[in-house]
Amino acid sequence: MKKKLIAYGVWFAAIFGIDRIAKWLALHCIDHAYDAMPLLQFKLVLNRGISWGMFHSEHDGFFTLLTLFIASIVVVLMFYTFRKWRQNQYVFAECAVLAGAMSNVLDRYLYGGVVDFIHVHIANWSWPIFNIADVAIVLGILWILWEQYKES
Repeated sequence: MKKKLIAYGVWFAAIFGIDRIAKWLALHCIDHAYDAMPLLQFKLVLNRGISWGMFHSEHDGFFTLLTLFIASIVVVLMFYTFRKWRQNQYVFAECAVLAGAMSNVLDRYLYGGVVDFIHVHIANWSWPIFNIADVAIVLGILWILWEQYKES
């Protein structure tokens, strides 16, 4: 059980650390949209909403309420993850979601919004700008759903 706990900690720290480093680089190196490849652009934005900029607001009160709501979901997920871990179940997916979510919550506190910088586009089609934490959250949720599907 102790080895698993170390593995979870390393997994969490790797995702959290890579995201923090990438965001630091984005904040310090991206001063304009930069085309890295035909389909990939680096463009710095500060997202004050949730996924894909939904509920974006410049109103500080709404932003604070939204951040508190998101933080409360993170706390609930922490308790859920802890309970699963105590039952000796694997929680790698949950750790990925937590690492991404906690990094994004930290952005909200430090910068007044989430640092997004990865932009995927093809011709006139464009995916909303995102970050590495978002990737970890989405993949972690898909992993959790897959595990639930396999159990049923």
